[in-house]
Amino acid sequence: MQEKIEKWIWNALAFIIAIIAMALLPAAALAAPSGPQIIFNSTDYGPSGSNTLINTSGGTISTINLYGLTQNPHWKAYVGNVSGKLALQDSSNYSIYDWTVTTVSGEAYASRFNTISWTKIACANATNISAEETALNITASSDDSISKTFSSKTHRSFYVGNVLIANSTCFSTATFVNNASQAMNESMKFQEVLLTDTSSLVYVSLLENKSSGYNTQKFDFQMIVPDYGIQQGSNVPYYLYLELI
Repeated sequence: MQEKIEKWIWNALAFIIAIIAMALLPAAALAAPSGPQIIFNSTDYGPSGSNTLINTSGGTISTINLYGLTQNPHWKAYVGNVSGKLALQDSSNYSIYDWTVTTVSGEAYASRFNTISWTKIACANATNISAEETALNITASSDDSISKTFSSKTHRSFYVGNVLIANSTCFSTATFVNNASQAMNESMKFQEVLLTDTSSLVYVSLLENKSSGYNTQKFDFQMIVPDYGIQQGSNVPYYLYLELI
């Protein structure tokens, strides 16, 4: 009888120790976005300047309505394709196993800041956007301001690491497909969303999988980001991040 009691006590202690050990294990690691390698870069500077000839007779007054299309120096775009792997790595970047990604899914990110608190990531609000416009000398009332460009709240849901961004909750826009704007709905291609970690604005391009882009070529992402609102003789650099799922 004594032996049975002792055995029961040891089993109970072993169970309690196992429960405590499990409680001390770290929570699931945050699969945060990371900096990608740029394996190809080609920049298109747009069309060269042109002129339009008008020839009228002397002694006349001509009323002329003009329409112009000018390359916008206050914005720039990044488009391209994505490749990579999903891996199980330690902190020294040693992999125990990896999987080559054949169907692209996830997000590409751009920010003026090189340190993002991904656990604090959330939708950018009007105050965050206003602060970014001030930093870049962008007038909020301008037709091409950040606030007027990202004026919709229409996008599909997605995760940033372990953080869920619910559908149609953040300021967003969508770039063109086949040289034309898209009807705003959650199924449109090349959606771009504004996020923040409370201090840094982050531009997020939701990845497609070799979809027809702005010029009919196949792309995985299209993204627009602002430059300075007035010509300052310098460019705004951006840090890129990528998350594959």
